[in-house]
Amino acid sequence: MPDTPRIILHNSDTAPLARWLQASYPHADFRECDSYDALPAQIESYRPEVVYSVRFAGTPGFPRDALFGPDGPCWIANGGAGTDHYGQWDQAKTTVTNAAGVAAGIMAEYIFGGFLHFTLDIPRL
Repeated sequence: MPDTPRIILHNSDTAPLARWLQASYPHADFRECDSYDALPAQIESYRPEVVYSVRFAGTPGFPRDALFGPDGPCWIANGGAGTDHYGQWDQAKTTVTNAAGVAAGIMAEYIFGGFLHFTLDIPRL
């Protein structure tokens, strides 16, 4: 992978992440893609090393074949926890990482808050 990898940000609202990436890494070489239909052509023409992707419009139509095709990246950073929409892939060619466990702490706090809320009958207080 080169010192400055080519990156595609693939989700329904790329602007916030693009702003953060540009501010944090001003020399980052990246493109934005906010649709399933546009991703295959962008991968073919740009040939990214990394694609940050989120399944944002459901599984049907997700451009899985483009991600794992001959022009696909060597690293897919999945913005969600599940990878079932990717099916099988050649792990020697493509590394897939995900966000499993990222929200574990806050979810535990949310559940504990719910226990306290209902146990103490907070709405009546």
